[in-house]
Amino acid sequence: MAGVHDRMLLDNTARVEPYGIEPISGPPLGMLIAPRPMWIIDGNDDLDVPLAKRVEWRRTMQQGRDAIRRVYDGLDAGHQLMDDWIEGGHCAGMTHEGVAAWFARWF
Repeated sequence: MAGVHDRMLLDNTARVEPYGIEPISGPPLGMLIAPRPMWIIDGNDDLDVPLAKRVEWRRTMQQGRDAIRRVYDGLDAGHQLMDDWIEGGHCAGMTHEGVAAWFARWF
């Protein structure tokens, strides 16, 4: 019997969100989190994104962040959204201290 992770409900060309696979979570998911606390953090030089596509990727990511920010601001919850671009690669700046401080602030 196949487990839930072995079943395909859609073929691999189907897209759930209009922005495609990058950014993977997309602004619609972030909008659903509002007004709860959220921290969006990315490295400027994410090695998971090909070098030739990084500028476009960052622009697309920022557009998504801006859309999420508008929802938070509209709910008067802008103070609960942290949005950081960090120098470095994937998960750059996501240190034990930074994560612990964020959780201590909100939870």
